[in-house]
Amino acid sequence: MEVPANVARANEELEPLHLYLDSPESVIVCRLCKHALAPRSVSQHPGKHDIPRWKRAHLSRLIREFGLSDPNTLRRRNDHYLPHPHLDIRSGYRCKICDERTTSCELFKRHKRGKHGITGVHTVDQQEHVFVLDKEWIFWVLDRPAPKCHLQSE
Repeated sequence: MEVPANVARANEELEPLHLYLDSPESVIVCRLCKHALAPRSVSQHPGKHDIPRWKRAHLSRLIREFGLSDPNTLRRRNDHYLPHPHLDIRSGYRCKICDERTTSCELFKRHKRGKHGITGVHTVDQQEHVFVLDKEWIFWVLDRPAPKCHLQSE
């Protein structure tokens, strides 16, 4: 898929700031942190990486021009979607019963006990393990080796 010329031009401007404009979602991703940024934090975020304010002065114009989306409001992409080249991949869990998803083993254990009454010793199996790209803009990539997460009654 070809990137629109205005997006390619914007990414040329964003490159020195370690930012990337994703299209068609219209979300800015920090290539150093590997996270999608909320529009309200885009102009300040490069300061965390010691980028001087004068180098990021044009960000307000780009934010207005592209009408950036909040990563928290984007629709979840389909499972098995190809990994995004600029987003972090982390472990997560998917309930086989109701499809609830989380990146926290503790929350996953609480969910299984509270919603489905599953107690005792239980090891998460491959079908429950997923990899998640970015905490806000959720991608789920399945079919990777599962990390250790044991459910035990307390």
